[in-house]
Amino acid sequence: MAAAPARAAERDVLKAGDVVTVGLLERFPPFHEWQPGQPAPTGMDVELLAELSRQTGLRFRYERFAEFPALQQALADGRVRLTTAVAQTPERALTLRFTRPYASVQQAFVGAAAITSVPATPDLSGRRVAVTRGYVTESIAAERFPSASRPAYANVTAALDAAERGDVDFVFEALPTLRTLLAERPRSHLAVLRTYGFPEGHLRLATGMRDAALVRQLDATLAALDPAFTKALRDKWLPPAPPPPPLPADDTLDVAPLRVGYLSGDLPFTTEVRPGVADGLGIRMMKEVAQRAGLQVASFQPMSLADGLEALADGRLDVMLGLTDIAERRDRMTFVGPYRANPLVLISPRQFSVWDLQQLAGQRLAMIRGYFGQPYIRAAYPMVDIVECTSFDDCLTLLEEGRAEAALYGLQGAYARLGPRSGSRLHITGTVPGLYDEHNLGLSLARATLAPRLRDALNAVLAEDMPRIEREWAQSEVRARVDWQRVRLSAYAAGAALLALALAWWWHSRTLRREIERTRRARQESEQYLAFLAHEVRNSLQSVSGAVALLRGSSPGIAERPLLDVLGRSSRATLGLLNALLDRHRLHEGRLALELRPESLERCLREAVDEIQPMAQAKGLALAFERRTPLDGWWRLDALRLQQVLRNLLVNAVKYTDSGQVTLAAGLEPSARGAVWRRLVIAVIDSGAGVAAASRERIFEPFHTEGGDRPGSGLGLGLSRDLVHAFGGTIEVDSAAGAGATFTLAFDVEAAEQPPQAAPGHVDRVLVVEDSPVYGLLLRQAFENLGIAVVLAETLEAARGALVESVAGAGVTTPSFDLVLCDRYVGDGEAGELLRFMRDAVRPGVRLPPVICMSAEVEPEAQARLLAAGAREVLAKESDVRVFVLRVLALLGQGADGEAAPLPGA
Repeated sequence: MAAAPARAAERDVLKAGDVVTVGLLERFPPFHEWQPGQPAPTGMDVELLAELSRQTGLRFRYERFAEFPALQQALADGRVRLTTAVAQTPERALTLRFTRPYASVQQAFVGAAAITSVPATPDLSGRRVAVTRGYVTESIAAERFPSASRPAYANVTAALDAAERGDVDFVFEALPTLRTLLAERPRSHLAVLRTYGFPEGHLRLATGMRDAALVRQLDATLAALDPAFTKALRDKWLPPAPPPPPLPADDTLDVAPLRVGYLSGDLPFTTEVRPGVADGLGIRMMKEVAQRAGLQVASFQPMSLADGLEALADGRLDVMLGLTDIAERRDRMTFVGPYRANPLVLISPRQFSVWDLQQLAGQRLAMIRGYFGQPYIRAAYPMVDIVECTSFDDCLTLLEEGRAEAALYGLQGAYARLGPRSGSRLHITGTVPGLYDEHNLGLSLARATLAPRLRDALNAVLAEDMPRIEREWAQSEVRARVDWQRVRLSAYAAGAALLALALAWWWHSRTLRREIERTRRARQESEQYLAFLAHEVRNSLQSVSGAVALLRGSSPGIAERPLLDVLGRSSRATLGLLNALLDRHRLHEGRLALELRPESLERCLREAVDEIQPMAQAKGLALAFERRTPLDGWWRLDALRLQQVLRNLLVNAVKYTDSGQVTLAAGLEPSARGAVWRRLVIAVIDSGAGVAAASRERIFEPFHTEGGDRPGSGLGLGLSRDLVHAFGGTIEVDSAAGAGATFTLAFDVEAAEQPPQAAPGHVDRVLVVEDSPVYGLLLRQAFENLGIAVVLAETLEAARGALVESVAGAGVTTPSFDLVLCDRYVGDGEAGELLRFMRDAVRPGVRLPPVICMSAEVEPEAQARLLAAGAREVLAKESDVRVFVLRVLALLGQGADGEAAPLPGA
């Protein structure tokens, strides 16, 4: 496909009455299609364009295309100026311009209704998937299922015909289109089997590169559309799927009780809480599935992976939880699901971190014998030497003994086994893109006739019961379980004799203490798991977010800016979720310390509103900032935490408001604490659907969500409540169903003096000590963009050598450093060791540069220890590296004496 000319002139702004040629496909329902015998197209997009025509005065003339590649080429050549229902991708952004989304859809797999498992392995477990030539699902499938057979067809109808004939196993396409076309085939044996929510599901209007003016005009009109109109349009053309019908009675059903195997220790899904008793999300889910299918569970049996596979094959088990559907297993069992996807992670020694499999060329990767991912790794990474081990613990032993450089395993299983190794030198360092350890119900061939019924029951449980199961499991994890049955048995035994009473009470007390301690440990491990995972993922995301900030500051081309904006927003949103998890963990551990500094209150509040403004505009909502009293002056605040609370409240208000306005109102009232104190009262008011009475009572509980089609993580409001309590304040909600909601927080603030504006210190050369190569390179680029030379050291040994070299001859041979910026932890030690070296190894007459330490999170105890050792300051790393570097340089201008510290002798 030819690209548009790089310097094509932009077309003039369009006026009312101008005609715009719109290219539409013959059949892409429900968005657009030409009905037989009709001269004009119909569909959701045609109604949308009619409204845009009424708003702008433009006239749209439609041209029909049989295939999307021809339509895309016509856009690039300028033969048509507009099309609809297009997903924005990096490749398309090179030749097309896009408006904001006007609808979001899911992608789905369609296949024979008898299929009970749709895997997401790179080869689709040996199955064939049909895609439509030129559609975005073609590129999604190429990225997600690179090893699968992916024949491309001219249109979706042809792909469905191929599935009907048995030429392919699945058709992968937009869910509304598949539903519409399947409704036209009432006798078809095809059905929607699995849905996905990919980012490419956002539908936009698209033009050629020369039509920037048209894109701006249509984008502004889309933003101003009445939300009631867009909601009615989506409700008419994109209705939700009807609930699945209840399972019919079947007199021929094999109703023998199920023998179910599970992997013990696979929290939070399956675990053996005590001998003979199993629990976990997967156990509770399986009980609900069996009940809906009209079956009973005879037993739950803990088994290893190898034993479970063997027991299924020879008929000693009926069902095994947690199996991955791969082609090699399907001749010995059948699968139902999946119900869970677990990313595969790399584990490596701290002194040799492996971030991806490309680093392991010619080196050894430890994997469990028979693990499902082995065939894919051998095919995709033939340069990696796979070393087999009998269990994951054996793989970790190979790593610790230096007989392998990395190991591969599922994330949760890896964490569960790394946790008890408190002194281990191993950690999780990366993932394998596109490879997931999916959990299915493995079903023995002797009970294979149950597969369709179990599939329908599983789908119903996932849709209707899983939120309740997860909520009940979370509640059981945060409170100590008391075995009341044992209490009652002990009480009955006490009536026999005084001695029996004493013995029974002693036995019960000991067991109860064990249960409480076990539950406490399980809760602590669960909290540590969340914090551990957030730390590991956040380190990588900070580098991504920092790189985006630097790229945006380096004047990217027009085509790259939208991509950088999307990547920046995504990484910031994910970092926000990870920081929320870490803050929640620190709050529960009592380690979260507020950083109170002089802040401009109005600026702090306005920044929070401005950050959410684009989200509100995208929904056509007004977002207002209201001063109920003057907010002038400076006040001691933890602005970062306050904005975190406001961000949570504003995002929720916009999310659950379809029309009207969201307002942040703030005022200062008298405080009982004295003249320099004021009571800050902030209200976030929306005109949305409101909060039902039952939800108001639990809305601040962790992991509580409103559900529906707008689910959340359930962390934001619970964390906001805890943070406001840490401020010494209160937060309340006033709402009724259908009448909007008002969240009000109030706490005392103390007046402060305006801080002095310090000029940056004079810095020509910096030593950066950072063992993360990506973050180190970002720091170097940020300094060099300001004209400051950087020497990068990844270890303390290299840093000591650089310092000594810089003062050999008192800075004549090699220039001396004006600053040392050191990470708190690097591969061979802690920043305190470098500070001690700089303090002890001194030569008379030579001075050391100041040292600023940095860390992913600054703990008060560690900060005090490093300051006492001689550090100028200890700062928290920021994902925006440019802002972080400016903060470091500004800090140097605040030195009390301006004199550097002593330099080490050569």
